[in-house]
Order: sequence, then C-alpha cells, then structure tokens
Amino acid sequence: MSALNYTRSQTLIASEDLLKFSPIKIDEALKRIEEYINTQLPEVFETEFIPICFDVTKDQMKLVIGGQHGNLAIFDVISKKMTKDIELITKSITSVKFALDDSMVIAAIEDCTIFFLEFPSFYLLHTVNLPGIRIVLQVGVPPDTVYASDMTNCIYCYYLNNFEDDVIDTEHYITYFDISKDGSMLAYAVESGSVKLLHTETKSVLQSTKDSYDKVELLKFSDNIKYLSAAFENFIVKVWNIDLKMTIKHVFNNHGGQIRGLAFVNNDRYLVTGSADKKIVMHDMRVDSAPYTFELFEAEILCFRVSNFSDKLYFSQNLNKVMVWEIPAISKNVRYKKHTDKVNKILFIPGTFELLSLGEDGIAAIWDYQSDQLQEYIKIDDKLITGVVSSKAQYAFISSTKPSLIRLNISNCKYYDYEINSTAISIQFSSDENLLAIGDELYRVIIFDSVIMERKYIIKGHVDVVTEIHFLENDTYVISASRDMKLIKWDNATSNRLSTYDGHRAAILAMVISKDEEIAISGDERGDVIVWNIAKEVALHKISQKNYTLGSISLYLSSNKSYMIIAHDLLISYYEMKSMALMFQKSALYSARSITITQSENIIAVAEGNTVFLEENPLNASKVQIVGKSYGSPHKFMNYIREVTTRQSRVKHLDIYNHFMFTPYKIGISHILALINNNTNLTLSLFGSAERASFCSTTHGENPLSISIEMDHKSCIEVCLKYMKMEFSRGNERAYSALSNCLTSLTSLDIPSIPRLYDTLFQRSKSLHLPNFVVHEKANLPSLCHSKSFLINVEKLLDKDSISSHGESVIFYQSLCPLNLNIGTIGSINFLQSILDCSYSEIFRSKLLNVLLRDKWERINWAIYAQGMLYIAYLVQFSIFCIFFKEPGSFLISLFVVHVLLFIYEIIQIITDFYDYWKDMWNILDQLRGISFTIYAYMEWTGQYDKNVLLTAIIFSWTRGISYFRMFEGTRYMVRLLSEVITDMQVFFVILSYSTLAFSFVLFLNKQTSSFGDYLTIAYRLNLGSFQVSEYVDIFDWLIFFFATMINPVIMLNLLISIMSNTYSRVKEGNDIANFQELTEMILEIEKLMFWKRKNFQQFYLQQCVSLYTVEDDEGDKALERLKAMRKHVGKIEKTVHYINAEISSEKFLELHDNLNAIKVRDGEYKELIGQNKKTLDETNELMIKLAEKLKINISSRDF
Repeated sequence: MSALNYTRSQTLIASEDLLKFSPIKIDEALKRIEEYINTQLPEVFETEFIPICFDVTKDQMKLVIGGQHGNLAIFDVISKKMTKDIELITKSITSVKFALDDSMVIAAIEDCTIFFLEFPSFYLLHTVNLPGIRIVLQVGVPPDTVYASDMTNCIYCYYLNNFEDDVIDTEHYITYFDISKDGSMLAYAVESGSVKLLHTETKSVLQSTKDSYDKVELLKFSDNIKYLSAAFENFIVKVWNIDLKMTIKHVFNNHGGQIRGLAFVNNDRYLVTGSADKKIVMHDMRVDSAPYTFELFEAEILCFRVSNFSDKLYFSQNLNKVMVWEIPAISKNVRYKKHTDKVNKILFIPGTFELLSLGEDGIAAIWDYQSDQLQEYIKIDDKLITGVVSSKAQYAFISSTKPSLIRLNISNCKYYDYEINSTAISIQFSSDENLLAIGDELYRVIIFDSVIMERKYIIKGHVDVVTEIHFLENDTYVISASRDMKLIKWDNATSNRLSTYDGHRAAILAMVISKDEEIAISGDERGDVIVWNIAKEVALHKISQKNYTLGSISLYLSSNKSYMIIAHDLLISYYEMKSMALMFQKSALYSARSITITQSENIIAVAEGNTVFLEENPLNASKVQIVGKSYGSPHKFMNYIREVTTRQSRVKHLDIYNHFMFTPYKIGISHILALINNNTNLTLSLFGSAERASFCSTTHGENPLSISIEMDHKSCIEVCLKYMKMEFSRGNERAYSALSNCLTSLTSLDIPSIPRLYDTLFQRSKSLHLPNFVVHEKANLPSLCHSKSFLINVEKLLDKDSISSHGESVIFYQSLCPLNLNIGTIGSINFLQSILDCSYSEIFRSKLLNVLLRDKWERINWAIYAQGMLYIAYLVQFSIFCIFFKEPGSFLISLFVVHVLLFIYEIIQIITDFYDYWKDMWNILDQLRGISFTIYAYMEWTGQYDKNVLLTAIIFSWTRGISYFRMFEGTRYMVRLLSEVITDMQVFFVILSYSTLAFSFVLFLNKQTSSFGDYLTIAYRLNLGSFQVSEYVDIFDWLIFFFATMINPVIMLNLLISIMSNTYSRVKEGNDIANFQELTEMILEIEKLMFWKRKNFQQFYLQQCVSLYTVEDDEGDKALERLKAMRKHVGKIEKTVHYINAEISSEKFLELHDNLNAIKVRDGEYKELIGQNKKTLDETNELMIKLAEKLKINISSRDF
C-alpha cells in the first residue's frame, strides 16, 4: 500500500468518526426524521383537472398545464392555485412548451394541430396543421426556434419571429426526437429501433446505433451532451456514451409499463425515468448501483419536466396534481461486476480502501471502494473457495479447488502456490499470524507455520468438511465448524477434543467469534443461527427459520457485540444482540454468499451471485436512511409517518409499513406509534401479521415500551407488555430485556398488569448446562448471585465440590431482565421508591421482589441493627437517668454523646435526601425527639430544670423507638398496622373533634359558670364515659347529656372500633405485603445514605439456586396468599353487584321497563295488522285466479 493510500485511509477513518451520529432522544431524532422525509417526498400542487402535459417557466414561478379536454391553464407556484383556465379546444392537448423566454406557449393537440399562443394572455398568434399521427415538440437553441415531428419522415423547424418553417427530411419514419442543450445535435429514432445523431447546421447524420426492432418511444440528451438515453416499447432504457462512436454505457430494466419520462438531473449524475407502472426510478450514471425507486400515488406517470438547474423534477400522474420533487441525496451503494461466476469470499484489506473478491471463475480481484475502480486482478484455472488477508495488508492466502494454497502479494498482485496435498475449504490466521489453520476436504484441521508453511498440527475428529476455523485463548485452542452439524473446540498441542457444541439440524456453513472470545455464533444452510457461550459450552439463543430454503449463509458480529448481521439466501437480517430482536431486513438482488465490514464498521460488502455489492452500513450511516425489504414503497411509508403524526383523524395502517426503519437511529413504526399514543395501529404493527414491526432499542436505548412509559401512554404500555409476553412464549428468553431501563418508571404507573409482570420476571431456568443434584452438606442453599450475563453462573452459585449426579434436587431461577442490584445507586433507590409507590401492593408477593429484597436486606441489615442497638442504648440510658439521676453530671454527658450520634445520623439523612426526609413520620419524630432532648439537656446544665420538657423528650423518644420493631420479621407488620390505623383514623378524628367542639359550645352557652376550656374538657370526658350526674338538673341538661353520650361514646367510638377492625383485617390479610413494605423502607433509608455509590449505573441479572423441596413449600404458601387475594377480589365483586342491583331498581330502570312493555304492545298490534293484510292479500289472489280462469289465462297464485 502506498503512503498516499495510507494517508487517505486514515483521513477517511477520522472523517467517518466525525460523521457518526451521537445518540439522541426519540423526540429530537423524530425531528430529524421529519426533515429527512421532507427532502424525500415531493411538494404536491392540487389542480382542477388532470395535467396531461405541462411546462415550467425559467424562474419556476408559473406552470402552463394542458388537459385532456382541451383546457389550458396557468398555475401560480407561490399562491398554489390556478390563475387562468381557458378551453382552447375540445380535444386533448398532448404537449405544451414555453418559448421566447417564456413569452410564448406552444401547444400540440392530439389531431396534430399546433397552436402558438402569447403568454400569459393566451392570445392566438399562429396555427399549424400537420398530416401525421402524433406531435413531438422540442424547443431549439436559440429559443426562437421550435422543432416538431408528426411521426412521419420529416422534422419541422419553426422560426417564432415570423413563423417561417424549415423541413429536415430523414427518409425514415420518426418515432421520437430530442435536441441537445446547446442545439448543436439532434437525435431521432426511427421505426427500426435505431437512433441517429444529426448535426443541426449541416443536417448530416453523425452516428447511428444498430437496429433493435423495438420501437423507441422517448429520447433524452444529458445536459453535458455526454450521454443519450432512449426508452423502448419493451420498457427497457438504454444509455449511450456520445463519443467518436456511440457505445452502450448502461441498460436499465426496472419498469413494468410504458416509460413516460426521461430526465438527467444533478449535473447528469442520475437518470430519472417515469413509467405507467406508477414508479419513478433514479439510476446512477457513474457506477452500477441499486436504483432508487420513488412510488407514492397509485396512478400512472404522465409527464416530466426538469428545472433549469436540474435539481428539481416536476411530474404529473393520472391525478389532479402536479408534484415538485427536489432530487434527494442518495446514500452510496455500488455493484462491482467483473466475475463471471459466483463470488465465494470478499475481504476488506486492512488500512486501505481496497477490497479483495474471490470467485468460482478463478478471478481474485482487488477493488478500490473509494473510487469504485478495479485495481488489479489475477485469474487462475481453478475455482477460488476462500481466503484470508494479513493484518498488515502485505499478502493474502487463497484456497482453490486445486490441492494448494495461493500466497498473493497484494502490493504487486504476484502469487505462488504451496502444495498441501488436499483442497482447503476454510482458512484462518492465528492472532499473531504466525500460524495458519485450514480445514480440508478430508475433514481435517491442519495448522501450518505461516512463514515457512510447515505442518505443525493435524486435528481429526469431524465426519464432514470443516467450513470455519478460529483460534482461541492466545492461539492455544481452535474451534471449528463443520458440515457434520457440530462445533468442536480442540487443543492445538495434543489435538484432543475439549468441547462439542451440538444443536444444528443442517450443515454449518458460517461461524464468527466475538473479540473477547466469549461467544460464538454459527449458522447452517437452513438459515438457523445459534449463539453459543464458548466457556460454558451452552447455546444462549437460537434463531430458527420457519419457511427455510437451503442456501449459503454468512455472519457478522459487531465489535461491541451490540448487533449481528445474517446474510442468508436473498435476505440480509440485522439483529439486536441484547434482546435478540430483529431490527430490519434488506433484500439482496442475488443469493448472498459472503458478508464483510470495514474495521470502522462504516462500509458493508456482500457477495451476491457473481457481483460484489457495497453500501454504507445502515447502523453507522452518516445520514438518515430508510431501510427495509424490497417490497412496498418507502415513500408511502414516509407519507404514512407524516400523516399519522400530524393528522387527528385515523390513518389506515398497512402491514407493508412494518418492515421499514430509519437508521442510524433505529427507529421503526412501533417506536413512532408508541410516541404518539396510537395504540390501535401499534397493535396492528406488533400483532397484525407475520411481518411484525421491530421492537428493538433506538441508539438512545429507547424501545416502544420505554417510550410509552415516559409519555404515560397506558394503552400502548399494555400492548407492549402483551407483545413481550408473546415473544417470551415463542421461545425468546430475552424478550423482557427491554424492561432494563424502564422497569422503575413502569412500576410507578397505574397499570393493572404490573403484578402479573413481576410474577413473570423471575423464571425457572431450563438450560441444559445446569446441574440437577447437589450434596446437601456441601451446598449452601439457597444461594444467590449477580451476573452480567443472562446465562446462569453456576460457579458463583455452587461450589464445584457440591455438584453431584445424585443427592438433593436443585432448581435455578433467574430474572429475565437486568436489574439495579447494587445498593446505594440511583437506580436502586429509584426502584425501591417505585415499588413503595406502586398502586398494586401485590407485587410484594412476587418471587422476584421476595428474593431481591431479602438479598438487599442481607447486605445492609448490619447498619439497621447498629442503628437499632444505638437507639436502644439511648433509651436504656435515658430511662436510667430519669429513674436514678436527675441532676447534670457525667451520666448526662454520656447520654448526650449517644444523642449526638443519633442526631448526626439524622443530619446526614437530611443532606442526602432533603425533600423525601420530611415525608416520613419517623423522621419527624426523630427531629422532635432530638430538639426536645437538646432543650432539656441545655436547661439541665443551665439550672433551669423543666419537667414538661423532660416528659416531651421521653414521649417522643419512646414513640420513635416503635419504628425499630421493623428490624424483626415477627413484629414488622405490626408497625405497618399501627401506621395504617393512624392513616385510616384521620377522617374519623376530624369528625369526632368537630362533634366534641360542638357539644363544648352547647354546654358553655347553657351554663356559663366555668371557662370554655373547662367545658371542652367535660365534652372530651363525656366521649370517654366520664361524667358527674349532679351537674345535670333540668330537662334541657339531660337532653344535652343524652345526645352527647349517644353520639360520641356510643356511635363514634364504635365506629372507631369498626375502622380499626377493618384495618386490622386488611393488614392481616396482607401481612406478607406489609412485612416487605417495611423491609423496603428500611433498605431505602440506608441506601439513601450511601451517596458515594450514586454514579454506579451497572445492572445485573439476579440468579438463584434453591432446593426443590423448599420451592414446593413456598408454592403452598403462595397458594394460600393467592386465596386471600381472591377473597379480597370477591368482596370487591360483591360490592359491584350490590351497586348494579341498586341501579337496576332505580327510576331509570323502571322507565326503561315501561318503554319495553309499550314496545311489546306495539309489536302485538303490528303483528295483528300484518295478519289482516295477509288475509286480504290471499282473498285478492283467489279473486285474480278466478278472473283468470274466466279469461282462460294460464296463471297460478305464485305469480302474484
């Protein structure tokens, strides 16, 4: 590689890095997508009739439009409406042209009449009638001349200043013609399909093409007069180079109907064609690339016009519309065609812009993918199979059907053979490139010294051809894939088989290894792909094809393991590794046999048939792209996105929209529908057909569920949860991984399915690598671990010595999504707060939360116990002080020290969580206790002893001590009961206080012998049943006494007992819930203090190993809890039934009943009337039959 090439490559890599999209949130990404859609879709002008033909003024401000019924109109682009409309003639106008700097309009009529009109007045200047069949008009250069042909052998030239004409006789019947931009050449097509170039001054034929026997229907010069394009009646478009000899440059066959328009745009970079098949297709003139197809409306293309600068295309379809389309920038793609047979392998040459392709035609070609030029190539007599390129781009090893290896020098394209006595089917370098491994036709793996090509190791064990090889662990081992449907890991030095990976149902043709050598991915000829954990020797995931076809397969795994590409047959599929969700698929023109990507992962190359197709990697694109399969119209999809995001009315959803996606943001239709809360169409996109929309995460980590949660779109959330459940039931264990970044937010919402979700999120694992038995004495069960991998880590859960082939049965559980398991992190704190705030407390019965909370408690309970012991020490000291010491001294000092420690703890809590701190009743009690004790200690030391202050401190201290009963599982729910009772009594106490105060006023006004405070005390004592009969003398006194004792002591206090009883029953039924709620609050209190862990955002899978017998006992307890929950729900149902019964007995129901009775009466009357009419009709029929008999007419009653 030259120094220049190296510099260019480094510059490209740097620029590619700058062009990479930074992850942005979906709302910002959607704005950019809307901008992209606006560049891809045309501006639409509504017209009053179908524009059969039209032309545009030079300033692009006005259009002149010809109609089917002879209408000629002026359309103003600024106001977007017709400013003038005349009926020129009753016949169809077939062509209109501006001339004389837009001061004249020339219109051709279907009867071969030409009108010359002044613009904009449409004043008739001249008329010409030609004898032919159809008129073709072209404005000449200078613009005061117009050429016309009437499908005869003549081309007429009209001089617009005086309307004189000149005739060019071609001696052949002309089907179409065109004038070059400078007016120097005229191209015309004749009936034989030949195209001829005519010099306009000498009127001599310069060149001509051979007869094609297909009629030419359109001709078009490029602006620079380098190319000439022709559209034939068989829907083929040919493009010639205009040089000393006309030579074919391109042949395009992308239409299925008559071609109606040809136009060169963007400085002749693209040729645009429009057809009766309703499509407009852009073809790249510089390179052989995939055509860009535009299809928006279901109507035939009628007319084309190009703006002066060739940057806009004006076109009309069989609609009342004219469209203006700014020619969009198209992402680069190119197809290399040098091979004459299948391309088996393609390899990017590191550090260069070069690509090596190997084909069955014996050609090894080096391409420059920046200039899209073939650099060099060699050709041998044997078929080339595969190859490998050195990391320094010095040489490549290539295998062929010949029993030898070709060593190709990349710099000069010279090569020589190494005899190896068998054909190499697969080949791979070691990491240091000192070793070269091949898999040969004799089912062996042979490892060579790559420098001297000396055999070092021979490995035998496969029973069919080895198709892929990779070195592992510093080249100590190799892993091979074979057509015998197995992957095998080998020890190089001993040739011993270490591991076998079995799971494919067909011959394995491809295998890739992650850079960290953690996973291997293999694909077979059925299209099935399996993801393996190499160390654990277990399959992590399998992608199976339902309607499979046997064919080649190629794989690619991104360097960061975020996505995988599968090229199988005619489809290239992109999968998200985290969730194993299909992101999108692209169609290949021919069967894909090999796929490779540059080191920067910006360019992707696919071997398709005998071609090499290159394009920008959609997931690393520098600009917004829309990707998907080749069926359906991406422009209709973009128009659907525009309508569904802007219109309030419902927009019909079609299944063909589901497979499209906007990259590099990875935003599909499901993401957008979730954002705009269109749950109806979201349901159709995820469940409507076999072609389901993608549920992958965007570059910012947002998926349809997280988007719905952030926007609080509850109906869409339910749809997404239902979809994940369906995917999980179909075997995708990673289906719930989408919850990893939104489970906390979801829990905080009022979603009825949350309890069921939590029950689902902790599942028993059925992985085959898990042991079934352990030695009870050596296993510490239940065991728990946090794993970064979805695969259960047996080594962390069980000691190696404890695993046995018999003994105690064990089973394994795991969370289906990673969780915030690290204590003290923002994620963990928010998650704990969310489950406390959850509207459905049943989630605390889920196995996931049971295990998770107990795990967290085990890690932080020491802090709670230490705090509890410190507080107990404080209470004990305080009590001893009150009993034995009432004077300041050393004992009070030691008590104050403990108090200060407790107070410091509270200060830290306030600092770390100021706002939520004051929402907790226990924290407020702590502050009241601390303040009152501090005041008492200060007064004691200053000699101002106050018993009331001491009593206040004692009351608050003992009350605060109640919270520490939460440390013990047996009393934990009682604390919750106490807080629930106080909460439920709040309204009752308001009413009781109101009643007590009312009776205080009555007693005070009745006898004002004491103060109001005394009567308030009397009223309160009456509530407790304490009174003196001597105070009540007259009848009114006894009436007051009666009502006061009846309402407050009897009714109100019994009501209080009832409230407390209901609360107790409720809490008792949910004592397990109350237990975990209190546990959560204690954990949360400690985690909020761990401020140094806040920035840890790592998530882990929760994994557990338990004894099977323990699980059976837990299941029994769980059944009892479910019965309790069912009883609670039955109670709610009974209340609902009572309410419905009450509504049924209401006046509205009675009114409805009366109306139904009236309808029944009317129904009876109608039936009686119908019976009478039928009787009359029968009598009439009998009379008619008798009359017919008398008239001797053959008739029956059925005729009537």
